[in-house]
Amino acid sequence: MPSPFPGMDPFLEAHWGDVHTALSTYIRNDIQSQLPNDLLARIEESVILEVFDDDNPDSKYSRKYPDVGVFETSVASGTSPVGAGNIAVAEPLMTISRFAKRTQRSVHIYDPRRKMKLVTAIEVISPGNKIGAKNRDTYRERSEQILDSGASLVEIDLVRQGRHVLYAPALEERGHYAICVIRGWKPDRAEVYPVRFDVALPTIRIPLRRGDTDAILQLQKLLDRAYADGRYDSLDYSLPLTPPFTAAENRWLKAQLKKRA
Repeated sequence: MPSPFPGMDPFLEAHWGDVHTALSTYIRNDIQSQLPNDLLARIEESVILEVFDDDNPDSKYSRKYPDVGVFETSVASGTSPVGAGNIAVAEPLMTISRFAKRTQRSVHIYDPRRKMKLVTAIEVISPGNKIGAKNRDTYRERSEQILDSGASLVEIDLVRQGRHVLYAPALEERGHYAICVIRGWKPDRAEVYPVRFDVALPTIRIPLRRGDTDAILQLQKLLDRAYADGRYDSLDYSLPLTPPFTAAENRWLKAQLKKRA
C-alpha cells in the first residue's frame, strides 16, 4: 500500500536514517545511468560527531537519539569477575556515549580524468545537519567549500525538524520543505524549489559540467520506492509528529488518512 500522502510523508522523518540511506542509494543509481561516460557518481560517507547540549533550544528535537543507555551485564550468581593475578575487579555497566558517531552520506559526481575532480555534490539533508548550532555551522562550512572548489551543489531538505541550513535564503512561507540547486559557474544564483507535503515532490535538474546536459532526478518516484522497499505501509499514523502540525494541517492529515482507511 502506498503512502497516504501525495508527496513527502512527514511520518518518515522518525525513520530518517533508513530513508536517507535508501534515497542516497537510489539517487546515485538513477544519476549514474544518465552520466556521460567520462563521469561517475559515488556515495560518500563521513562520520560526524553529534554533541547534544541540554542548554541548546533545539535539544527538544534530539530526543530521538538516546544520550545514554545503561545495560546491566549478566554475571553468573556467586562468582566475581577477576583480572590478572586473580584480583577481583569491578564489572562495568555498558553505556552508549553522549558523543554518538553517526554516518552522514551524500552523492558526489566526479570527473575521473581530472584526478577525480568533484563536479556536483548532492546533499540529502538530515536532522543532524539542522539541529544544533555546531552541526549547522559544520554543514554550511562544507557547503561553502564545495562551492569554493567550483563544483555545483544540490541540497534536498525533506525534514521539518531543526533550522534552515540551505545555501539559499529561507522560504518557509512557500513550503514545508525546500530544494536548492547552485551551479558551480553561477555561485551567486540559486534555483530554489519550495515543496509542500500536500503536493508531489518535483522532478529537478541536476547540473553536471558547464555545457553538459542536466541529469533529471524524479524525487517522488525515488521516495515512493524508499517507502515501498522499507515496508513503511506498517507505520503507525496515530503517533504525534515532531514538530507538531498546525490545526489546519492536522485537519488535512486526518482527511488523507480517512481516504486510506
